[in-house]
Amino acid sequence: LPSLGYEPAELVGRNGLDYVHPDDLKSAQEALVCSLQPDAPQHPVEFRFRHRDGSWVWLEGVGGNLPDEAGQPRIVINCRDVSVRREMQKALRESETRFRQLAESINEVFWIATPSRAEIHYVSPAYDRIWERSGEKLLLRPSSWLESVVPEDRERVAASVEEKGTAGAGEVTYRIRRPNGTVRWIRDRIFPILNDGGGVHLLAGVSRDVTGEIALEEQLRHSQKLEAVGQLAGGVAHDFNNLLAIIQMQSSLLLMDAKLAPELRAGLEEIATAAECGSHLTRQLLTFSRRQQKEAVAVDLGSVVSRTIKMLRRIIGAEVKIESKLEDDLPAVLADPGMLEQVLMNLAVNARDAMPRGGRLVIALDAVRLDAAHVARHPQARPGRFVRLTVSDTGEGIKPEIQQHIFEPFFTTKEVGKGTGLGLATVQGVIRQHDGWIEYSSEVGKGTIFRIYLPPLEHAVSTRPAKPDRSFNVRGTESVLLVEDDPGVRSLARVILIRHGYRVVEAATGTEVLDKLVEAKTGFDLLLTDVVLPGGVSGIELANRLRRQSPNLKVVYTSGYGREFIGEQEQVELGRDFLPKPYLAHDLVVAVRRCLDGG
Repeated sequence: LPSLGYEPAELVGRNGLDYVHPDDLKSAQEALVCSLQPDAPQHPVEFRFRHRDGSWVWLEGVGGNLPDEAGQPRIVINCRDVSVRREMQKALRESETRFRQLAESINEVFWIATPSRAEIHYVSPAYDRIWERSGEKLLLRPSSWLESVVPEDRERVAASVEEKGTAGAGEVTYRIRRPNGTVRWIRDRIFPILNDGGGVHLLAGVSRDVTGEIALEEQLRHSQKLEAVGQLAGGVAHDFNNLLAIIQMQSSLLLMDAKLAPELRAGLEEIATAAECGSHLTRQLLTFSRRQQKEAVAVDLGSVVSRTIKMLRRIIGAEVKIESKLEDDLPAVLADPGMLEQVLMNLAVNARDAMPRGGRLVIALDAVRLDAAHVARHPQARPGRFVRLTVSDTGEGIKPEIQQHIFEPFFTTKEVGKGTGLGLATVQGVIRQHDGWIEYSSEVGKGTIFRIYLPPLEHAVSTRPAKPDRSFNVRGTESVLLVEDDPGVRSLARVILIRHGYRVVEAATGTEVLDKLVEAKTGFDLLLTDVVLPGGVSGIELANRLRRQSPNLKVVYTSGYGREFIGEQEQVELGRDFLPKPYLAHDLVVAVRRCLDGG
């Protein structure tokens, strides 16, 4: 009675039911009636009893019939205070409710299992959504979890389960196959629940669908791989351009001799043609590595495509029928026509190679407006209006297992000597430089479709610069400072300029030039310099320092890379202020003459 606040005399002679909570009165009365039955089993009943201060105290009572000396029924009730237990039970229920709410609301699968996962005690509803299987069936047959793991990962995952059963904590990533055949990546984080002896009693884990993360990681690795290969390709192209420059300048220099024997002339022309083919390959390398800057102008894509189709008819061959479906009055695009010709040429040649027994090549051009649904299916896409170039063939198609590799540099399925593996990598590089993207679909035995999307031009831009006029006088008597680190290129450039009347001082580095100027105090009319020079002084820095001494100094830059290496602060024009390697002897003297004449 102390826990109820009463003295015994206060309760003697009173009806105990008067102190029972109204909500518990019925169950208390039923328990009393039951306890009057002879040999009735004793069942405890819990009820609230009013404390002397008016509050309610939870009691657990067990009653029984204990007759008095006269044999009259007498109920004896043994009660104990269970308020603390009831509070603990309430707290436990609330904790379980919070746990269940948490486990059932998170996107991840929460589970509790034995260390071997032979028995699963709990799995949250997210399992049904991620696995697209029934969590209730998993509880009945826990082995179905491992069966859902793809066969290639199953042995590794089973070994991990055995390891975690002993060690406890850990992480494992694997693939599952849903009933509809789709594959998802899952990452499990596992935590041990220890027994009193410190051993692993149960395992608790969180399973998360990381398919999107895995895809992003793969894209990052692919991007890093492309960047590394791009840097390598750009460096190879730069060095190769220096070699081609020597071949092209030397052959064009020799071809200037009018007395050259016909057989020698024919041989030199073949050498020059081979060097030109090599320069096309280096341009693809530079485009892939994004070191070939596009000459962007307002382009009527229909004209570019029509002109390229005429060339394709001679290249593709009679076995392949070329069809064109070009819409009229399409908006212009800001693009480099030469690069877009190269894109179409690469796609067409690939299509031809996919149709060794002939077929149909369809080139289409139209304007489309893409909506959110299209963007959802193609993550690289953007909503809005675009000009679309479609190239489709009826060839062999691309096998599903290699489709993810087709844009990788140097990846090719063609025979040795029939493909460089740069075609589609170059296409993708060009399209990205033009702020567009490329989509494709392919089915083995039916053919392949490539769709290129380019943004339409909103405002007019300047036109492409005119090609140098080869008819005007290219000779001169001005002094030229020639700075080129490659000795072969430097020697031939010096010979060509001297033969055309110019006075030439040569140097291999920028630092050598600055030292010579300090010694000789000599001024020059024009600086002809490579952009990238060893020794810590680039061609751009050299030009800037010399112009501080001679503001009227004219500058022609050369590079095996692109004009973007010069920077936006230098406004240069192709064929006058900038001469890309490799170049012919005539191109060199034309650029020098145009720059000196200021036009």
